[in-house]
Amino acid sequence: DDNCCKGRLLLLVLELYLKDKLKDTGFLLSIVSEMKSSNLPRTLLAAFERITAHVDNLDSDQSSKLLDSVGEELCPQLEWLCQRFIEELRPTVGQEMSESGEDNIEAAVATLH
Repeated sequence: DDNCCKGRLLLLVLELYLKDKLKDTGFLLSIVSEMKSSNLPRTLLAAFERITAHVDNLDSDQSSKLLDSVGEELCPQLEWLCQRFIEELRPTVGQEMSESGEDNIEAAVATLH
């Protein structure tokens, strides 16, 4: 499947980017945006996991600098990702979910945004 291969390639490029000392945050954002526009939610989830692990390994000044430069731009992709997983959960949960359950999920997404 072409999307599967594209997702693996984008994830590999992201991993190589995260290992590089010189950081072009625009390139990071373009990788993540391509994952979203290619409709690759699982690849995007893996990307966020790798970005989080990378930020955890930085000292506080470096992590603050990186998050300040890309954090706000990553929020729409994260919100899209959460919406996709909610869409996948809805058929599974079906009629069992109450209105308050849906409100809780939407509140969680709003909090992430």
